[in-house]
Amino acid sequence: MGAKVILGIVACLLFAQVVSAVPQQSTAGPYQLMLTLNPDQPQSGQQVEIRLGITKDGELQQNFTAAVHMLSGQELIYKLEGEYPTSELLIPYQFPRPGAYVLTVDIPGQSLTTFPLAISGPPPARSEIPLSLRILIVVVIIGLFWKFKLPHRKQWR
Repeated sequence: MGAKVILGIVACLLFAQVVSAVPQQSTAGPYQLMLTLNPDQPQSGQQVEIRLGITKDGELQQNFTAAVHMLSGQELIYKLEGEYPTSELLIPYQFPRPGAYVLTVDIPGQSLTTFPLAISGPPPARSEIPLSLRILIVVVIIGLFWKFKLPHRKQWR
């Protein structure tokens, strides 16, 4: 029973890390925009997946035209413009330096939508095993000990 509780806690910790990205939401006329970053707190120099979903009446749009710009201060550092098969865009990006950024989304005929982004300093130089992985390793080791119980000392005599 105890092993199931521990495994449940570990599963919750791992699942929480996967879905921890909190979306930013906005509207532009009849459109609802949702922006998520993975990881949700990116650092400069780190590869980031920017997911932008644009819906109208809760549905993704087909053959959608939009322009996405990334600004650092007044400097345009990234531009993506055109017509897309759907209104869900996945943009791989690596922020060049820490600081404040603004992602703008321009949908023709609608007001410009902006999303502020705060990017922290570079990732730590040392490589560390994530807490969730360390917990999982400990749970697996405990589980192996329980499954293959070591003989008692009396049996060794």
